[in-house]
Amino acid sequence: MYLLDGLLSFTRAALALSVFFGSLFRGVLADGKPVEFHSFTQEMDFHKFTSRWDASGTCIPLHNHIVLSPRASDRYGALWHKYPLQTNDFEVEFTIAIKPPTPGGDPVHEQGFAFWYVYENASSKYSDLAHITDGTTDKMNDMGMGLMGYKNNFDGVGVFFAHNKFSPSGDKELRPSASILLNDGFQSFDRKKRSPFGLSVRIRLQPNDVMVEAKAENQGWVKLIEYKIDDNRHRLKPRGYIGLTSFVGAAPNQPSYRTDLLNIHDFHVSNHDNSMMSGEPKVTYNPYKAVPRQDFLEDHGGGNGGGKHSDAIATLVRATYRVIMELEPLRSMEERTITELSVEWGRVLLHGG
Repeated sequence: MYLLDGLLSFTRAALALSVFFGSLFRGVLADGKPVEFHSFTQEMDFHKFTSRWDASGTCIPLHNHIVLSPRASDRYGALWHKYPLQTNDFEVEFTIAIKPPTPGGDPVHEQGFAFWYVYENASSKYSDLAHITDGTTDKMNDMGMGLMGYKNNFDGVGVFFAHNKFSPSGDKELRPSASILLNDGFQSFDRKKRSPFGLSVRIRLQPNDVMVEAKAENQGWVKLIEYKIDDNRHRLKPRGYIGLTSFVGAAPNQPSYRTDLLNIHDFHVSNHDNSMMSGEPKVTYNPYKAVPRQDFLEDHGGGNGGGKHSDAIATLVRATYRVIMELEPLRSMEERTITELSVEWGRVLLHGG
């Protein structure tokens, strides 16, 4: 087990990440060979994507990006590959767009995202959360899944990008940071205690060394973390599963829209050890075919009228989304208030009030 933080100061927008995992075995490739089976772009066929990747929680694949966190509090998002990666010497690069809360200002909820390389098929761990609505944060903590959307006692490597940090007393403060955790499955972590435009983060992981670097656009690399791995239990092994998770905690009396929007635009994996890859799995799928549909507004709107109708519908959709996001925390508050009143009324009856 090991944890080390590197503080980041940035404005939220597009975040490009390069994650390097390496080994000291023979056959190392200088530039790396693309691993198409574990990569995706905006042009990938939807059915091909879903045959390889599993999305759960708030993670929603759309036509030109993947929503990992859609401005909803007390929720998690998870994107995991269904098949293990055959190499332990590889590079991962992906682009994430982070948009601040619509009203402006900093997010008031605990939130962040993480990259994972673990030694189990993690996509199977979320079935009990499929129908959870209110109380997701508490439910995940009870299940031991409270570490940025995944297991507290994971086996592998986690790289965390948190927007909020917790002081020793448990108070939350806005403090963007990057952290690494190495674990063998026998330690359990509490996120409260351990745990830009053009900002790139590069993580180089070898069997005996971990280094994290970051740079702003048009600037040089700055070292955030460097750690020597002496424990053989934490040396990187092949056939691990890669994934991304996000987490937005509950914030009583705060609207959901005061959270960041997190989108993934692409994900690229390349192998740096030619001796490790023995071939990718053969997974069949039916290519996605768009169903022709009639555009009612275009056919019946006529000139500027269609544009007015489209604008009106777009405004209605935005208003409906905002109402839903605002009513959800209010409904939770009402339920808590009713519960508290019921308890107090029971006490009154018990004492003969």
